[in-house]
Amino acid sequence: QVNMCCCIPQGQLTLAASIDDTCMGRGEALDIAVAVNNESSSIPERMYADVREYVSWHAGGHSNHQSRTIAYAEYNPADVEGLGRKSKHELRAIKENPGSRMEMLALMHRSLQNREARQPLRCNPTARDTYQGRVLSVRHVMAVRVKTPYCVTDPELALPIRIAGRLPEVIVQGTVIVQGTEIVDAAPKKLPQPVEAMPIAMPIGPQALRTQQVLNAKPADWEATVVVAAPVTLPMAEASMGGIVAQAQQFCEEEVQLAPQAEEAQGQPGTFLALMELMDRTYDDLSMLRKLCTFERDTWGPLLTHLGPTEYAKVVHKIGLALDRPRAAEFLAKQLEGGLTVRHITQCLLNESVSGESQNAQLVCRLAPLCNDLATRPEARAELEYCLTEWERILTASTLDA
Repeated sequence: QVNMCCCIPQGQLTLAASIDDTCMGRGEALDIAVAVNNESSSIPERMYADVREYVSWHAGGHSNHQSRTIAYAEYNPADVEGLGRKSKHELRAIKENPGSRMEMLALMHRSLQNREARQPLRCNPTARDTYQGRVLSVRHVMAVRVKTPYCVTDPELALPIRIAGRLPEVIVQGTVIVQGTEIVDAAPKKLPQPVEAMPIAMPIGPQALRTQQVLNAKPADWEATVVVAAPVTLPMAEASMGGIVAQAQQFCEEEVQLAPQAEEAQGQPGTFLALMELMDRTYDDLSMLRKLCTFERDTWGPLLTHLGPTEYAKVVHKIGLALDRPRAAEFLAKQLEGGLTVRHITQCLLNESVSGESQNAQLVCRLAPLCNDLATRPEARAELEYCLTEWERILTASTLDA
């Protein structure tokens, strides 16, 4: 919604963007494609995309926050179709046709797929890695903004991304490995052997050697001075610390009563409460879930294979990195012995809708092919689309039609 002076309506502007990858490497450039439909009376001045880095820490009652721009790219307004202001006749025709908005969204989606308006966005080589901890957090947000005249709202579209180091190119025995992808039939190249400077021990002088021998020498009567005490037998009825057994039970009665409560609050391994506490302490929740299902399946398997819709949605929404939620949801769906249902998906969509980083379209695209009752119940698709916005329905239409 575009407003003047925060309260005077000026129409609306629909903005969409697509990026090659949600993970950027330092010094790497990614193309950002945009699509715009301006149904407002304002004339946009310029359009640009940037990536901002937010660093914050909280410890000991103190905190600090810093931010900076680590990537920037500007678009030519003439190259972006739909950015210019429409005439009053065109705006009136759009309002009178109820189906025109869905047609407009479909055109924007097609423009994104064809990548008609795009610009490279290069990351600063000094950017920090994305990190989320209890004390320190580093997050990155890619935003596309349309600059409008003074006192008019600037439309903005934000997407969380991740900054991480990329693997360098290595050529070994005719195989090129570029960022984890192997390409065979490359020209073999002999890698130089790394030269390591090993520390050299300083030789011991005669005086130091004599001093060390004196310190290590044992007395002549060393074996005779060893004293071995006779064994002492203590009756088990008297083996109590802190006094008589009755008194110890009396003093520890309160602690014994509180022990089960503390153990219950902490959560036993393999329970849903323990899983929530474990995800609170973990940065990469997706890798942690894979580890539990692979190496600790005897403990966590009974829980993760029988998650109900509510518990399943809570685990997915608990994933700290929003971009990992669709992949984590797909991984957990494959672990369910009873299979994935529409209720599992709709509960995830409802939880994502209340957050500021919705991944509903990606969730449906990954989970719909795994759903058991999507094709058997006629009303199943309507239940899914009820939780989606108009734009998300456009993005998921091809998946639901398959």
